[in-house]
Amino acid sequence: LALVMQIIGENLERYDDEYHPPIGESVSDIDMVKYLMKINHLHQKDLADIFGSQANVSKFLNGERGLGKNTILGLKKKFGISADFFI
Repeated sequence: LALVMQIIGENLERYDDEYHPPIGESVSDIDMVKYLMKINHLHQKDLADIFGSQANVSKFLNGERGLGKNTILGLKKKFGISADFFI
């Protein structure tokens, strides 16, 4: 039984690593927003109201623009997460 539990645990860990990126210091704001967009099936146009325009979303996702205070608050409200993810 212990061997079966070990195999199941290893498979779960492998699955989690593949489909759920780690959240921590190494995850950039861009990676976090892309992940949130992916799991919520959203496109750039769906975040245009938060960033001010779809062009601004694109600039952010391409690393040409950072996150401001109001954008972080908008992301916090939209996804129901802590603003700490972006600070």
